[in-house]
Amino acid sequence: MKSTTLTLITALLLALCAIPAVADIRVTPAGVAPLSFDSAPSSGDWTTLSVGTLATTYTSATALDVAVSTLNAASITAALASTGSWPPTVNTLARWNNGTGVGALRCLQTRASANDYLVLMAKLTNATGANITSFTVSYAWGQWHNRPVNESVAGHRTFYSLTGAPGSWQLIPALSVFDNNSPNQTLTATVNVGTWSPGTRLYLLWADDNGPGSDTDPKEGGYTLDDFSISNVLPAINHSFLDNGIIKIGADLGKGGAITYLSPSGTTNNIINNYDLGRQIQQSYYSGPQPYDPAGNMHPGWPNWPWNPIQTGDVNFNPSPLITHSNDGQTLYVKCTPKQWALNNVNGECTFESWITLSGKVATVKNRLVNFRTDTTQQFPARDQELPAVYTNGDLFRLVSYNGTAPFTGGAVTTFPNTPPPWLYFRATESWAALLNTSDWGLGVYHPGAVQFVGGFAGTPGSGGTYDSPTGYLSPIHQEVLDSTFEHTYTYQLILGTLTEIRNHVYAQPYRPACDFVFDTDREHWKFEQTTDAGWPFVNQRLRVSLNSGDPQMWSPRTAFRAVDAPKLYIRAAFQIANPAGRANGQVFWEKDNSGGLSQAQSLIFPVTADGQYHTYELDLAATGTWTGLITQLRFDPAFNGEPGDYVDVKAISSNPFAGNEHIAPTLTIARTNGDIVISFPTITAATAGFIGENLRYDLESTTDLTPANWQPVAGVTNVLGDGSLKSFTDPPSSPPRKFFRLKVRLE
Repeated sequence: MKSTTLTLITALLLALCAIPAVADIRVTPAGVAPLSFDSAPSSGDWTTLSVGTLATTYTSATALDVAVSTLNAASITAALASTGSWPPTVNTLARWNNGTGVGALRCLQTRASANDYLVLMAKLTNATGANITSFTVSYAWGQWHNRPVNESVAGHRTFYSLTGAPGSWQLIPALSVFDNNSPNQTLTATVNVGTWSPGTRLYLLWADDNGPGSDTDPKEGGYTLDDFSISNVLPAINHSFLDNGIIKIGADLGKGGAITYLSPSGTTNNIINNYDLGRQIQQSYYSGPQPYDPAGNMHPGWPNWPWNPIQTGDVNFNPSPLITHSNDGQTLYVKCTPKQWALNNVNGECTFESWITLSGKVATVKNRLVNFRTDTTQQFPARDQELPAVYTNGDLFRLVSYNGTAPFTGGAVTTFPNTPPPWLYFRATESWAALLNTSDWGLGVYHPGAVQFVGGFAGTPGSGGTYDSPTGYLSPIHQEVLDSTFEHTYTYQLILGTLTEIRNHVYAQPYRPACDFVFDTDREHWKFEQTTDAGWPFVNQRLRVSLNSGDPQMWSPRTAFRAVDAPKLYIRAAFQIANPAGRANGQVFWEKDNSGGLSQAQSLIFPVTADGQYHTYELDLAATGTWTGLITQLRFDPAFNGEPGDYVDVKAISSNPFAGNEHIAPTLTIARTNGDIVISFPTITAATAGFIGENLRYDLESTTDLTPANWQPVAGVTNVLGDGSLKSFTDPPSSPPRKFFRLKVRLE
């Protein structure tokens, strides 16, 4: 508590789920967009192999098919070399033509030589998050020598396999019918694969026999593939939609009910990115241990990853199973069992729920996490939580927010740089941020009370659709301790519109930053350094923090309230310290104006009473001279140190003197006696409420129509001193037929 260097450095850990290293050609629900091979294909996507050493080994398609059936995809590993020769020249392997020769095309080519045959293989991954039963493959096939060519087995024999194992290759007849006069053509085939599971591979293979032709006519065929695409991927996405005629939102019931669709009504302009199962708009939470790998199957691209269940599914494209869903046209509800992001098909021991409603251009979403972990009871340190994680398409690449020190005054917004992972962390002191296009239109995310945000952009700005890699990212952040048994609920809003419309909506909401943390049911986003609390659920509506350490600390979330609006801080707490001498002092630190550090100059030390009883500690922070500007974080050190069994029970840290005070519970009793209305209320003394040397005053007010400006003091029942007695007031029958009463309590 008395250290002189007090700058906080926090290690932030968020799943960069959007940017895994991807090998293979990804087959999304939209298929695969045409590959024109304008650049060299990746060896992770396309490979080749030369088999045998003699020409004319196979003189029939049947014989070649038998030979191909013995291949193992694991042995087909050679990268495609580059060539500019045209028409295709002989080689033992398939190659990529770089288009530099006269008349050459950028394409893939085969012309077998000095072997029995060669193969070209494509590796595809099911990135739909669902089983695929069939798809359509299409490409431009060419033969570029004089016809007829001289081949025993003309053209290509084309196969697929779900495993790549010997004996698994299945001929695709529609892509394998050629003769020595076959012209250039576009080939298309529907491939019925049975069940192609999400996250697994499928192999396509083209075999080119080394026939009897030479370099004089009739020559060996010179074959090419170009404009390769996949379409008609089945099954279709299973969405549940809400549409209010202004915006349309969809949750994918095959992927944990995550939000995978958001557009203006009447359009198909889905702004949500669905490149993999780590994008979308979804719940995502973090805790220890790190690494978390109970099944021993952590993805090599995500080593040392912590406990991290996410709503859509895992890095291996296993979707999170839905538990239940309802949609009455007004509220869309989903509940799922999430997957652990970095593991292979491992469920999180928790459930996620979401409730979605629409109003105008705004979707309001309430999320809930319920933990029931059996692997640990350990309380791990607080981690950043994505509340929620939001990924948009590449056209929404401008990250905008207000990060100044005068929130809700209409100050200039900031457009942040396009920052790829590791993402950019910034203060959003009005609790919103937006991803916009070049016309200032896009998606705003508003999370009342969240001041720390993270965001950025990866890929080429302005490019790509819902299944493409370029993506904008943003997330409101709170650091939270997630107990093994725990419930956490929060609400946020998605605003579809212009920057002006987004900010105007935020300004129209009732939330304004304040200093009012009441620990009756949860931690209010506070975290701990060098100590822990007693865990969740709370007992007796208080936060119990251990003092058995050197310099135990409580840190608030990032805040954004004005010092002038909270001149005093009230801490309602009970201290149990066995040996209080030299220890029974608390200290409060504050960061202001997003400065990023704490200091002794911005702190106040105060004595505490270590009697185990609740007291309200009144701290006149305005009198320090450094409690100014925008207060952007608090730190409370309850004691210098402690011993085993020492603790503090904290009910509230607030600018409200009555916060967390169980004694301050104004009640009104209204009864009718002989036509009169008799109103009574009990009072207490300030000392009873824990305020020494001060007074409690009670004011009764009335109105006939509940208009805020029309509340008026009741004559004779204002400035009533709290003395422990019951006070009464009689309203005569001549009063208006309907009247409302309220009781105010103040400290002086």
